[in-house]
Amino acid sequence: RDIVRGYGETMIKWARKLSASRYNPDIDRALGEIAVQGEAASKTPSGAGAFSASQNVMSQAPFLHNPTYGTLVSTATTLSYFNYIAGNISSALVNLTTLPMFSWSILGAKFGFDKSSTALLDASRTAINYIFNKRVPPKYARLFEALNDHAQLEHTVAREVLEGRRQTTSDFIGLKARILDGISVPFAKAEVLNRGATAIAAYDLARGSGMSDADAIQYAINTTKQINTSGLGATAPRYMQHPVGRVFFTFKSFIWNSAYVVGRAFHQAFKGETPQIQREARRQLLGIYGMTMAFAGIKGLPFMGITSTLAEIIASLFGDEDEPFDFNTEMRAFFGDLLYKGGINYALNLEIANRVGVANDLLFRDDPRSVDEHGYVLTAMQQMFGPLGSFAVGIGRGAELVGQGEVYRGVEAALPTFLKNGFKAWRYYQDGVTNLKGEPIIEDISAYNIAMQAIGFSPANLSNVYEELSMKKGFERDVLKRRSQLLNKYDMARRAGDYDLMMEVKEDIAAFNERRIDAKAKIRPDTLIRSQRAREAAEKNMINGVRFNKSLMPEIERLLDEDED
Repeated sequence: RDIVRGYGETMIKWARKLSASRYNPDIDRALGEIAVQGEAASKTPSGAGAFSASQNVMSQAPFLHNPTYGTLVSTATTLSYFNYIAGNISSALVNLTTLPMFSWSILGAKFGFDKSSTALLDASRTAINYIFNKRVPPKYARLFEALNDHAQLEHTVAREVLEGRRQTTSDFIGLKARILDGISVPFAKAEVLNRGATAIAAYDLARGSGMSDADAIQYAINTTKQINTSGLGATAPRYMQHPVGRVFFTFKSFIWNSAYVVGRAFHQAFKGETPQIQREARRQLLGIYGMTMAFAGIKGLPFMGITSTLAEIIASLFGDEDEPFDFNTEMRAFFGDLLYKGGINYALNLEIANRVGVANDLLFRDDPRSVDEHGYVLTAMQQMFGPLGSFAVGIGRGAELVGQGEVYRGVEAALPTFLKNGFKAWRYYQDGVTNLKGEPIIEDISAYNIAMQAIGFSPANLSNVYEELSMKKGFERDVLKRRSQLLNKYDMARRAGDYDLMMEVKEDIAAFNERRIDAKAKIRPDTLIRSQRAREAAEKNMINGVRFNKSLMPEIERLLDEDED
């Protein structure tokens, strides 16, 4: 027994040491050459960029030799993966949109969109056959070998995350390992399909254009990496190799990568080295924007999140204070649901648009339901801390609901996403879509949408209702805040005896009233009088500047007396 245990705990470390002994000399030679070339470039007038690149690579040298993380970091990353990606069939299906949005667009820009369509369809069939039967056609044997050497086929997110924490043989074959491997199958197979189909199509198109076998393989590897990221922590950006970046940004790597791909295409479209590069970049942008429009509508177009943020900032600085502005509301009203969220979202009644946007949600994801439930600050904080932050908020929310007697919803809120989807679908089947009070949010939900919810796709019409409610509550909140500001400002001016300021506030009140349709929402002279009386009455129930409920004041005063005693 001791021999077996000793072997199980030591063999993994032994295998990794052998791997390091085999590859580290090559890594060291490459690093040495990069350092030499960078130093040489620094002595030339145009070599600053090459020198900076070499310095960046050299700063990652220690991590390249030993790309590992501590137990706490590995556990936190695994928890995030388990909570949001593992077992979630919808995440796997959404991940496959990479093929039409990026692979087809990038290959089509170079080889023609019609040829790329045929090549990707054929490549997808070959990749699916490989996934289920592990059969590699002889013509692709060298390609598949090269893909695996570059970790571009079987090295999935599941493998990167889970194997990062496995230190002994039992970590690979124990019950927990088997459960994690089992629920990782949907997303992992989707990744293999993405990478395999892209690489095969790129290889076939490259060979058809006259490239040699070696050049076609290299082009396929480079294209697969460009679209799907390297997939390795060892070659990730430096900020993602830091323990904090590992936990919070591992699952945002594709989003940042898509932003880079689109940004680079924009740069090449106008500053490409040759007319051919410029033409390919423009065709690439056309393909990405066109396919994104189909899957995610205007809302998911590249950098629409930044556009929305800038519009909101400009509106807050120069807009009408009495007329709250919401960029998404204006866009939806102008284009309608079909164009705003895309034809696929509209036709299938599945919320896909919010999950497939390109180069959006780099830091903050516009989540109307979360904003409505938690507010902007808490929503931003949980997103800033990545899936782990959302998981922590879910646990807190679940405990709160259980404390309120909502046991089923409390358990649902605290569960990993793939289990939460099933709980939610069953609740929809039993009670329909209702709020905590049991009041209907949408009148009926079809069996089709319940089934789709079970695998993770929310009904699009329900998402639209949440977004509309969020917009309405946001408008209400902004108007009431403005109304309160005017009343406070007027009261301050009255107390200070500043008649000029009082007249200025009255002008602002008049402008505020012009925007209000219902007379009850306006600030009238009697409103100012009632506000003044309410403030004076409230001051009588204040202790050290804090207002207390009048009916509880006897108990509060007795409590204070006891404290003094």
